[in-house]
Amino acid sequence: MDNNNFNEMIFLIVCAFLAVLFGGALIWIDAAKDYSILDKLLIFFIFPIFYAAFYFTRRIFVWITLITGGVSFWVIYNIAPDFSYSLQTLIFILVTAVFSSEMIFRSMKTQRNTEKFLRFTQFSVDHISDAAFWMSADAHFIYVNDKACHSLGYTREELLSMTVHDIDPEFPREKWSKHWEQLQEKKSFTMESLHRTKEGKIFPVEIVVNYMEFEGKEYNCAFARNITQRKQSEITLRESEAKFRALTETTTLATFIHCGAQFKYVNTGMVNISGFSKEELLKMNFWDLIHPDCRDLVRERGQARLHNDVNPNRYETAVLSKNGEKCWIDLSVCAFEFEQQPAVLGAFSDITDRKRAEEKIKESEQIYRSAIEVADAVPYYQNYLTNQYDFVGPGIELLTGYSPEEFTYDIWQSMEQDIVLLGDLAGMEPGRAVEKAKEGRGVSWRADYKIKNRFGEERWISNAAVQVRDEQGRIVGSLGILQDITERKRMEDNLLKARKLESVGILAGGIAHDFNNLLTAILGNVSLAKTLAAPHSKVFERLTEAEKASLRAQELTQQLLTFSKGGAPITKSEDIRALLKETALFILMGSNVRCEFDVPDDLWRVDVDKGQFSQVIQNLVINANQAMPEGGIITIRSCNCTNDDAQTNRIVPFPDNNYVRISIKDQGCGIPKAYLEKIFDPYFTTKQEGSGLGLATAYSIVEKHKGAITVNSQIGKGSTFTIYLPASKLPAPSPLQESFDVAFSGQGRILIMDDEEIVKEVTGEILTEMGYEVDFADDGFEAIQQYKSAKESKNPYTAVIMDLTIPGGMGGEEAVQELRAFDPDVKAIVSSGYSNDPIMSHYQNYGFCGVICKPFTYDDLGKVLQRAFNDDNP
Repeated sequence: MDNNNFNEMIFLIVCAFLAVLFGGALIWIDAAKDYSILDKLLIFFIFPIFYAAFYFTRRIFVWITLITGGVSFWVIYNIAPDFSYSLQTLIFILVTAVFSSEMIFRSMKTQRNTEKFLRFTQFSVDHISDAAFWMSADAHFIYVNDKACHSLGYTREELLSMTVHDIDPEFPREKWSKHWEQLQEKKSFTMESLHRTKEGKIFPVEIVVNYMEFEGKEYNCAFARNITQRKQSEITLRESEAKFRALTETTTLATFIHCGAQFKYVNTGMVNISGFSKEELLKMNFWDLIHPDCRDLVRERGQARLHNDVNPNRYETAVLSKNGEKCWIDLSVCAFEFEQQPAVLGAFSDITDRKRAEEKIKESEQIYRSAIEVADAVPYYQNYLTNQYDFVGPGIELLTGYSPEEFTYDIWQSMEQDIVLLGDLAGMEPGRAVEKAKEGRGVSWRADYKIKNRFGEERWISNAAVQVRDEQGRIVGSLGILQDITERKRMEDNLLKARKLESVGILAGGIAHDFNNLLTAILGNVSLAKTLAAPHSKVFERLTEAEKASLRAQELTQQLLTFSKGGAPITKSEDIRALLKETALFILMGSNVRCEFDVPDDLWRVDVDKGQFSQVIQNLVINANQAMPEGGIITIRSCNCTNDDAQTNRIVPFPDNNYVRISIKDQGCGIPKAYLEKIFDPYFTTKQEGSGLGLATAYSIVEKHKGAITVNSQIGKGSTFTIYLPASKLPAPSPLQESFDVAFSGQGRILIMDDEEIVKEVTGEILTEMGYEVDFADDGFEAIQQYKSAKESKNPYTAVIMDLTIPGGMGGEEAVQELRAFDPDVKAIVSSGYSNDPIMSHYQNYGFCGVICKPFTYDDLGKVLQRAFNDDNP
């Protein structure tokens, strides 16, 4: 017990004794103590009541508050009215003294423990590895630990007389208030700054600052750590990365790092070889760049490398460029750790040209071997000294009809009909070319010959030769190969025709689109006018004829478009019995040819485009009619063919299907056998005024319907064309599905998207006549905005009719995807003059619920809308 506590105890005992002795009440109040509410009540309210009781009852009240223990208590003791001091009084004084002593001893023990803990805490703070600073709200240091003194070179007394601004050049006084506000808000955060030592040396530090509030005052407790070494490592790393980037960006090699199949780094070489930008590559998956044929190999070797298995670090593989081309690369890779994850560093060069060259060499070698091995490739050696063939392969007989023993140079010259010089001899006269070859001015030469062989057959022969020299270097002959290229020439001719046809197709497509837009306006206005005219009137009849003429114009453009570009049919399950009769009778109207039909009532339905299939029947019936200028009978028969029909299975492309067979037989002059193989070729015709497109168009349409068409003919007996169409596997539509309201009335709002004003005008008039409200948009962007605005304004569109192609703008294919993303229930109908576009035949796959081809009539548009609004319609 120290002197202060002992003196305090004696003082309290004496005070208590005096209170009893003189019959008073004693209160000891510590002015520095923060009294509890109970103490305050006892001191300021209850005690006066006790004092009054003491005065009237002669009882003694003693109240003692111990300063050191912080405990308040009071004692009531009864004594005799005459204030006699008995043994009881002495006991009271003794109990009071003992109790006070016990409280003082307890207080002293608590104080010693607290002081010991405080010394331990200070020791710990002074010996931590980080510099610790306690600062007041005005940036003055109020305590620093040993590490702070050591790192800055100041004594503790020096630092305690300084502020943060004296040691941190990053924190001048004008920045402190903002920093303090940030600290008050966040309470704790980490930052980087600089410290300056007593000698003026500046080093980087990482500081963790903490806001504290104690006994009504604010403090900043900060822990600083020297990060000079880390900063130097970062500088070294940045320099290393800079060198790496400088090296990889200046090389032509494509360099990359990928981690978890994601590119982490790509250089300019990757951009140049792949065609993708750096931004695109960094978003791509590594496997998307590898060609599908090579992914298994690259994956297998990558897994082996990551598991440290024996594996080549360099090999050849292929990647996909941005334009979809296959690029061969020479790839070198190694496994390493990147950002604490397994990664691969790779570099490759483009070897596509080398690969192509190798492939060409292989092709050349294969061609040479094939030329020797196959029967129509004949090696020979021509001796210039004798001007004869010293050697000719046995295949010469198949080419020319002459055996090797019979074949001479004179015979060869006699067979030549035409010659095309190639290579070094191109552009020369044949005689001069031979002289030049013999003079050695051309090392090798090539020529194509058209010959007429021993049997009178015309064939094309390719002659490729190289010069042969003797020991003195003189040219003494040529070694060459003769090859039959008749089939190749025929294919070249067909290719030329196909290219012409492609040009016609491109032209026809553009014309058909524009012409169909005009026909839409004409046909739409005519059909709209019919709804306003009285039935059976002359105006109604004239409008009907105009409508038929417009539809015939549509069929003509569609026929050319279908043939030239192989238009994809828009098929539906159809009963073609009526179509066969109506089409044939219409074509033969007014002719001297009669048509007989043998069409069973149970004929299977077929999936056809009625418009295109009608063209097939038209073309075949027209040909049959023209084959009988003196008149005759055309017989049209049809029947069902099951998949066990052996004859059908030899012809049709899919023998497993059931087919409907349709034959059209005439009694004409027949087709010569030599023409039968060419009958379906483009532009082939035996008619002076024929175009050669009719049968080619029919063949193209049937093929697009996954069917087949054949011809049998005998001279003088006529020809029979037979069509095979797959039987439909779809159920026949119910009468409910095919029934429509004749008036085609409706209500709601319809948005028309088209770039042609005449199309929008006539379509709008038709829809208005039907009872709809109509709005217009010029392209997809405008249509999307209008549709969204209408939907958000609670006045949505009932349907959207969208043109498929908008020159220079967003068309229907792209626009419908955005509309479906916004409103999955959108009723979108696609419209186009390009009826051969795949979207028109498979519109459901692209998000549309209906399709209408330009030009269209009032009835066509009404039926399409009713189908679209039918809930049962997909």
